[in-house]
Amino acid sequence: MLQLKSRQLALAKKLKLNHAAILTLDFLRTLAIWRDLRKKINLITNYFIIDTIRPELRLRSGIPDKYLNQALYGEFSQVIDTPNKIKKILQRRYAGRFMIGVGYNTFKEYFGSSALRLQALVSDSIKKMHSEIKGLSAYPGMVKGRVKIILSSADFYKMKKGNILVAPNTRPEYVPIMKLASAMISDEGGITSHTAIVAREYHIPCVVGCQIATVELKDGDKVLVDANTGKVKKI
Repeated sequence: MLQLKSRQLALAKKLKLNHAAILTLDFLRTLAIWRDLRKKINLITNYFIIDTIRPELRLRSGIPDKYLNQALYGEFSQVIDTPNKIKKILQRRYAGRFMIGVGYNTFKEYFGSSALRLQALVSDSIKKMHSEIKGLSAYPGMVKGRVKIILSSADFYKMKKGNILVAPNTRPEYVPIMKLASAMISDEGGITSHTAIVAREYHIPCVVGCQIATVELKDGDKVLVDANTGKVKKI
């Protein structure tokens, strides 16, 4: 934090910024740091809550973890009170789902072929909007390497040291494999996302918010990650 402040003050002096501009920069710097810390604490808290609650839910309901992972926070009570009913819903989600937010904490769900059609429609629309894989730079650097697509914890075994991790997003349980990555790319998230925070913490070149990386890239693809400009290119 002190290093960032000294660099900021040196830049402000070089650009001959007035006192008001310097105060504004100081406020924005502090705000960005607070947001990163808040996000990190929230993610850690959520992880440990889930890690503590999930075994108890499994014990009381008899529902396996692979289905419990599909439950929303508001459905935990149903897991205890009506396990047979909620299990059918969770099994359908596990097989494939598409969710659309229709209000505050309210979703409309689609399953099976309907979910696949909607997913394909959204993927095609995004691909048409973007002619290249591009996002936001979360930590600078330029890296060449082989891609590993990590869609869930079931794919963790694929990551080897030096691979480029490509994921829709990441969560705290991803950290051990994130440390192996020479660079990281995510479809979702911004500069305060979990992927971005970990990238800055471990100094891993990273591009977030690419939207189409997991669609356009495949395991084994060799890519150039230019995290200075936020661009990813197959080579």
